[in-house]
Amino acid sequence: LKLQFLYFIGNMRILVLPLVAACVNTTGRFDDLWRSGNDDTKTLAIEHHEEKRPDGFKTTVTRASNDKKSPLCYYTAQNLCVKGGALMFLDEQSSEGKLRLCNDLRSRIRVGYEAVHLREEHKMLEMSSTPVHVVSCWQLYGYHLYLCILAAWYLQQQHDFPLSDMWLYNHASSMPREVRLHYSMSDFFGSPSNWSDPHHPHAAREGYSDSHYWGLWSVVAPHPSKVRKLRRPYKENTGDMMCYKKGLIGIVSPLSVPANAKRLFTNALRLKFGITQSPRACGGTRNALLVIRQKGRNQGLRTITNPQQVMGALRELKIMAKQVSFEDIPLAEQLKHAAGADIFISSHGGGNTWLTLMRERSVFIECWLDYPRRLVYVNAARSWNIRYYHISEGKDGSAYLEKSVHVPIQQLTNTLANALNYLNVTSCCS
Repeated sequence: LKLQFLYFIGNMRILVLPLVAACVNTTGRFDDLWRSGNDDTKTLAIEHHEEKRPDGFKTTVTRASNDKKSPLCYYTAQNLCVKGGALMFLDEQSSEGKLRLCNDLRSRIRVGYEAVHLREEHKMLEMSSTPVHVVSCWQLYGYHLYLCILAAWYLQQQHDFPLSDMWLYNHASSMPREVRLHYSMSDFFGSPSNWSDPHHPHAAREGYSDSHYWGLWSVVAPHPSKVRKLRRPYKENTGDMMCYKKGLIGIVSPLSVPANAKRLFTNALRLKFGITQSPRACGGTRNALLVIRQKGRNQGLRTITNPQQVMGALRELKIMAKQVSFEDIPLAEQLKHAAGADIFISSHGGGNTWLTLMRERSVFIECWLDYPRRLVYVNAARSWNIRYYHISEGKDGSAYLEKSVHVPIQQLTNTLANALNYLNVTSCCS
């Protein structure tokens, strides 16, 4: 209930702001877009503190902002190490400590580190010139993972740390049991040799779950083997020690990333997956993507139970439609299907994240129950300039996540007529 209340309070503006279809030029140089004022989202100002090179090899850590409520809840660091998968600092005295991080739904994450006495042999360590980035995502799958990687990418661009060694800290295991279910208890890791393989070879031994979103990390990491689990520090930690000249610990709050940065991140994803898009033609036939089945994390399948009727309604309106099941196709194909559609129709599920790869001023139609009205993809559509429509059965919302959806065809037909009019108007504006 607390999380639903936070969603509601944080997004009430969505319900009162009208959606204005504007012809906005979103091409141009990176720096021009970064500080552009063409949208209503202010650019997040990063406080750049002057950092001096430390004496010897001592670890230095600087927080971006001392304000506990600031979205700049991350640290810049120099001369830091990871030993046996745990964070280690080289200091003048041996001790332990914690750093305060945040993500899109939690502002009081604590990541532990061990500080070891700086000895002569430490000065012989080889410091990697590749940056390191420690992040703690709220969830390691779906839309919340997407937001986490977006925030990590944005911060790397701000600090000129592209393609860093990534260490992922799962903070849920240290939380009280009564709130754990709201967080990602599992560690989702794919193959350390292939971005397109969602299965880790040591999944059973390490307790990993398959990561069907594994390829998303390619935007912030140079190789699949460079995305690893950060463990809690223990005195008995053993194993290889990797040290880095510079790094980032934490991310900015994903909800504070400016709109232009979100669009640049999407462009980076399209480039990674070889997706090209041409401007939408004024008039002509429109393309629709119908996703008939998605898999929830713990809730089983969410299926559209009358796909033939939905496809018939699309054909009657002379819309070229393609029917797919995201559960059955790899990540790269999901992204390409969504990026090529003018209209994206689906039940609620993590695959709806790919609406962010559609052309701006496209249409997303979410078929879901009336209760509760979650604003997750309403927010996503607004941030990426996508027109959002909601179609509901109007049934009781008990166990709403487990239920499949029967799409009311008359309501869909009316919505599609509005969507076509919107696409024609926005495609032909000058």
